[in-house]
Amino acid sequence: MVTCTSFLFFIYFLFILPFHGISPSSMFKSLYLCLHTFAILFRLNFLPRTFDPNQFYLRSTDYARTQESIQQLISAGLYPSQFRPDSFALKIHTRDLNEDNLFPNPSCARLRTLAKQFKAVVAADMDEKMKSIAERLKGYVKEVTLDSHPSANGILGTLMVWKWSVVCGLAVFCGRAFRLTFYGGFLFSTFPDTIFAAKVHGIPIPPEFDDAIFLDLEEVVVKEWFHGPQQSEEMRRLGMGRLMGEIQDRIVRRAEGRTEEERKAGDDELKMAVYAGHDTSIAPMLILLDAFDNKWPPFSSIIIFELLQDTTVPPKKTSSWFPAIFASKKPDPVASASTHYVRVRYNDRILRLPGCAALGAHHASEDTSLCTMDAFRKIVEGQVPKNYIEECGVQQ
Repeated sequence: MVTCTSFLFFIYFLFILPFHGISPSSMFKSLYLCLHTFAILFRLNFLPRTFDPNQFYLRSTDYARTQESIQQLISAGLYPSQFRPDSFALKIHTRDLNEDNLFPNPSCARLRTLAKQFKAVVAADMDEKMKSIAERLKGYVKEVTLDSHPSANGILGTLMVWKWSVVCGLAVFCGRAFRLTFYGGFLFSTFPDTIFAAKVHGIPIPPEFDDAIFLDLEEVVVKEWFHGPQQSEEMRRLGMGRLMGEIQDRIVRRAEGRTEEERKAGDDELKMAVYAGHDTSIAPMLILLDAFDNKWPPFSSIIIFELLQDTTVPPKKTSSWFPAIFASKKPDPVASASTHYVRVRYNDRILRLPGCAALGAHHASEDTSLCTMDAFRKIVEGQVPKNYIEECGVQQ
């Protein structure tokens, strides 16, 4: 039987967006997927019934929206007031924006260079499609390119992590009517979010913004942002390799056990780590795992790394009393790793990673979603930069 060892690692992209004309309760619908998963964890006793700060690690990018998302997730979703002590306080870890690894950081010069090169390739490849989009939206925009105002990116509503642009779109709900105003000369991204919200709540929108337009815009913008990581191992390594290395290290430490000294200084009580990131965190991570579906991650997207253990595997027995007496008390990483497995979920899907498909790379039950520790390590190795600062300084 394979059971969870009560350690989960979440990377999620979640925003609660207010819109005029929409009831506050409906704004929390994006939490339902996460809360459904958490409810199951509660019933299986994988998480403590009341909040224990020693069992959670919370980290966010240094943006108000992601920090507020963690606050909503923990204090409103997982642990409302009756399930937390009076002294309740959330400790959310952040890093300086230039040093953060929760998204492909533009402070890396080499990464910027590669991104610019691939963007030029995509601009040429997608030129005809962008002209077609511009023709269909000519009542709203003059042109659609990767750098137009508004850009294809802005129209689709992507959150531009490393583009420091003024967001200047306005969409207003007036009862059941919809009015859309563009302010020229700036990139904007709030408008498509409102379009999506209007569609979900049955509020009429201009007929030009049909499914075909969204699919074409999605194709262009996914190519713009993610074609590089899909084609370049170097971009994957410099973009999300550091974070993937952190995830692997946490999982391995939890599976293999730790010495007494490490336990005193570390996080051996940890049940769950929650990292609040962005759409531009989710997609590159999926690409690194070879599990990207070429769709822009929707709001409330979440990647879950589960550490599981096969409890039917008997513990290793010693052949005599002598080695048993003098055996080291340090955990046996080889024996431990052979009984532990990693499973990855993306939103409502269990992922079957190509790197875990081969015989011996997954559980003996032939469930290829249960990656052996060795297989998971092989997926990650080579995609973690050995010297990030040095590699970022390389100019070619």
